[in-house]
Formats: sequence, C-alpha cells, structure tokens
Amino acid sequence: MKSVMSRFRYLFLIASAAALAGCATTIPVQVTKLPRVDTSAINRIVVEPFDISQDTPEERLIAQDLSRTIGDLVISTHRFTIIEADDFMRIRKAGENYADLADAWFSGEINRYTVEDSSVVETVYDSAAKASIPKTMYKREVQLEFTYRLVRSRDGGIMDRLNLSGTESSKKEDPASLTPAREMARAIINQNLKNLPRDIAPYATTEKRTLEKDKAKDPRMKDATALVKSGSYRAAADLFSKIYADTGNFAAGYNTAIATELLGNLQEAIALMRGLDAATGNPKARNEYQRMEATLAESKTLETRYDASNVGSPVLAAIKEGAVDLNARLKPGSRLSFLNVSQTEPLLADYIVDELAGQVLNSGSFTVVERKNIEALLGEHNFQLSGEVSDDSAISIGRFLGAEIIITCSISDQQNLRRLIIKALSVETAEILYQKSLQM
Repeated sequence: MKSVMSRFRYLFLIASAAALAGCATTIPVQVTKLPRVDTSAINRIVVEPFDISQDTPEERLIAQDLSRTIGDLVISTHRFTIIEADDFMRIRKAGENYADLADAWFSGEINRYTVEDSSVVETVYDSAAKASIPKTMYKREVQLEFTYRLVRSRDGGIMDRLNLSGTESSKKEDPASLTPAREMARAIINQNLKNLPRDIAPYATTEKRTLEKDKAKDPRMKDATALVKSGSYRAAADLFSKIYADTGNFAAGYNTAIATELLGNLQEAIALMRGLDAATGNPKARNEYQRMEATLAESKTLETRYDASNVGSPVLAAIKEGAVDLNARLKPGSRLSFLNVSQTEPLLADYIVDELAGQVLNSGSFTVVERKNIEALLGEHNFQLSGEVSDDSAISIGRFLGAEIIITCSISDQQNLRRLIIKALSVETAEILYQKSLQM
C-alpha cells in the first residue's frame, strides 16, 4: 500500500509538456484538493429514496433516478461503502442506534417537477417554394427542483444541504420526436450533481505554475527555461539559482523557487520565495509564497484527515479480506492464475486483481502466473473475456495458462451497492474451492 505521504503530500504529476502563454512559460501540474464538505470521518453512507411532491408514476421514477445517480457518484469516489437503505431506514425509524450501521446518509425531496408541452406557428423560409410559409413547431419544457442533504449519523447534524434546479427544452417539427420528459429530467439531475464527487471526497485537478519573464535578457535564462520545458527541474533550479547568485536577477530567484516546487520540495520553495521577498520587497514574491503556504497547509490537512487507511478503505478492505481467505483456503504450493471477468468498472477491477494477486503472492505460499500480457496471449488463441465468462471458460483459460487454480474477480453494482465477487476454481476437477461476495 502506498504511504500516506506518497498519496497526499504535495506531489506534482506533470500533465503535459510546458506550454507557452504569450511570452510566459507555464507548466501544468496535477494537485490533490480538499473536498468542499469535510467527510474525513465518514466511510459508510446510505442513500435514502427521495420524497416526491406529487404521487405520480413519472415523479416516482425521477425520484429513483435521483437516488441512483447520487449512489453512483458516491461509489465513483472509491472512498465510501454504500449501505442498504431499507435496513438503515427501518432501524432509524424504530429509534434504534443507526450510527452503528452507517456514518452518514443522503436524503432529499423533489420540490417541483413540471412538464409543459406546447406548439407555436412559426414563419420559415421554404427554399423550394422560394417563399416564407407557416410551420407548426412543437416544444416540450421540463423543470425540476430538488433538495438533498448529507446528514451525520452520530448526532443528526446537517453536513451539507443544497437546493438545485434546472430547465431542459426540446423543439421538433414532429411531436413524436420530442425528447422524453424523463430523459430531460435526467439531464437536469446529471448537470446539477456533476460536482458531487468533488464535494465529498479529495480530488485531483490541474493547476499552472508560471515562470517569471526575464527583463535582464541574460542568455542563461533561456537555457534554464528550456530545461523546465524538458522536465529537467533539478538542473533548471540549479541554473536559475546560479544566475540569481551571480546577478541578483529577480526572475532567476523567482524561477528557482518555482522549479524547486515542481520537484515536490514545497517547504524549500517557500523558504526560497520568502528570502526573495525579504531581499527585493517585490510583491510578486510575497503573493507566491503565500500561495505556496496555503497549498502546504491544504496538503497537511489532506495528510492528517484523509490518510491512506481511510481513502479507498472499502476497496482495500475487500482486497485484504479476499487475500486472507485465499491464503487460508487454498492448498499451499498451488500454481494460481488471476482473471478479471468484470463487466462493470474494468479499470477498478484490473487494479483489484493486481493488488489481490500481489498480496497472495507476497504470502510466499503460492506461485502466481504472471498477469502481464495475459489478455493479448488469450486473444491470440481466441479466448474471449468480453461478456459473461462461464466457469467452464475460466477453467479452460486456467488450463491454457498452466494454472492449477483459476481465480476470477468481478465487480457487481446493484441498487447502488458495489460488491467484489471472488471465485476460486480447481482446473483439474472444476470444483469451486472458494467463493465470496465482499462489500466495497
């Protein structure tokens, strides 16, 4: 598992080569930011059904879409475990201790949902008739207003509350071609909730760092800037520093600190920029070191509140439990092969399979078939991993790979609840040696 510092300290992942904005050199960098809502103590979340303002079939479906969308977005952060709403609501309404089941819950209601169909006669130019003619156009307008709340279980405190609304319209010559109202309502929901993952979990975003332009026209500054553009930040920082020591060039001193920051040495960069401010009194240096200090403070908050033991903990916990079970259940010395057969979230499933295989291998009890290039190898021999992969197919793949036991992994997303399905099959006997569904 990656360390806390490697996960959340102020590291820069260079997004692309340095870009020019006018004459200034800018470097795009990726940083991790705090969510708008402090969810550092939250791991388990319930998404309750939305209440409705009018008991109509259409509005009930929209309420389901709202709950499902919020659940999907919560899952997409890879930070939280989704808890079944039915059990939670039953316990909460009975006045029992629901905080033992979940740390927080989403609730909400539809305040307004309207669908208005109308028609209007418009005058349009008909090129064939070479004249303006009347034409009837049909229009549908959908308005949706809703409220959601994130409530802390331990004390009922409102962690977040938003009132959201939107309007979508469709205009066609044929009324049968108008966009369905529910589809338009979904568009409103998606537009309003697109920032929810960033509201509740740390997220990566791209920022830019800009080098100071050289007014002294020192030819060495161009060489140092070229080093920055090529990603050679250590060499650039050393050259900028030498130029500053030789000439006192403000741009050289400023860029020394920026290049040092790009290396990930934020505290050293702050010290350099503070020294430049003290030496020159230039407000640019003061503004920049204050920005760096704010960034450092945020990174420390990320480190202390959202450490590696919490971020992605439901997924990591499922992997760990699966690895422990496999180590205990399978015959030591067996030759294993791990296979991703998931039809949903394939990238996450790949990560899980790699981590699970690594943990089992590190136990020292098994031999694991190298996963590198497995899919290409299987493809060459017409093994299909798309669609449902049956146990018989998995066993055939295991036999081809020379494994004694084939372990399949898949992710199931049902009713906003994500589960990891692990199954171990004997290649020789087709016996199911282990099977478990783990909540993530």
